[in-house]
Amino acid sequence: MLTQIKQNVAQTAQRAALGGLGGICLLAGVGFLTAALFMYLLTQTDPITACLIIGGGFSGLGLVFVGLSRTGKSSPPAAVATAQASPSASAMTPVMLAFLDGLQQGMAARQAAKPGRPN
Repeated sequence: MLTQIKQNVAQTAQRAALGGLGGICLLAGVGFLTAALFMYLLTQTDPITACLIIGGGFSGLGLVFVGLSRTGKSSPPAAVATAQASPSASAMTPVMLAFLDGLQQGMAARQAAKPGRPN
C-alpha cells in the first residue's frame, strides 16, 4: 500500500516536472518567435506599427482564451453540484467531505498495515 502511494507520488512529481519544463520551453519559444516577428515587421513597417501589431495580436489571443474559459461546457463534480444546489450549504462543503474521506481512507490503510490486528 505504501509502495503504491510512493509510486503515485513519484509519477505525479515526474509529470509536474516535465510539464513545468515543457511550459518553460514553450514560453522561451514564444519569446523567440515574437522577437523574430518583431524584427520582420521592422523591415516592413515602422517600430510603432510593429509594436501595435504584436500587442494587438497578443491582446486578441488573450481575449479569445478568456472567452473560451468562461464558456466551458464542463459539468462540475457531483459534490460541488450538490453544494451549489443547496442554498444553505457553504462553499467549503466539498473540501470538508474530501478531507473526511481522506481521513477515513488513511485510518483504514493504517489498520490494514498493522499485522495481527483485526480490521
